[in-house]
Amino acid sequence: MKALTVLVIAGFALAGCATAPVKAPDFENSRAFQVPFDKTWGAIVAVIAENAFPIEAIEKESGIITTKPTLFANTWKAEKLIDSLAVRPGVFLGVWTKGRFTLSVFATKVNDTVTGVKVTSNIEAYEGNITYSWHPCQSKGIIEKAFLNNIAQKLKQ
Repeated sequence: MKALTVLVIAGFALAGCATAPVKAPDFENSRAFQVPFDKTWGAIVAVIAENAFPIEAIEKESGIITTKPTLFANTWKAEKLIDSLAVRPGVFLGVWTKGRFTLSVFATKVNDTVTGVKVTSNIEAYEGNITYSWHPCQSKGIIEKAFLNNIAQKLKQ
């Protein structure tokens, strides 16, 4: 009975140490461009090439591009860099040493002069103290907004 009481108390103590999940703010991850599909597709591919994002799959007919993981944090400043782009998962005593993301871009022809683009970033952080594994993070929309803005800039040129 004494051992059971100790286990219950320990369980409550550890549960009290967990952090509540933080919800990422809502953000824009899609935009309609007043430009035909082919020109918008060219701008999307140019932005990916200029940023040297490694392509996993590209299918112009279906309007889909996915990238392989891109490492954006691998220094002693990793936690700060990760926090600037995402909400880290709550891992008790977690130490975040790396950050990476993949992109999924979906372009769709709305009509002859309008193209819709949706960008999704899948951000992960590497925890190097307890789990020694990658954990998904909630995006804050910084990557998506920058990508859409870069497309807009390309289309103005």
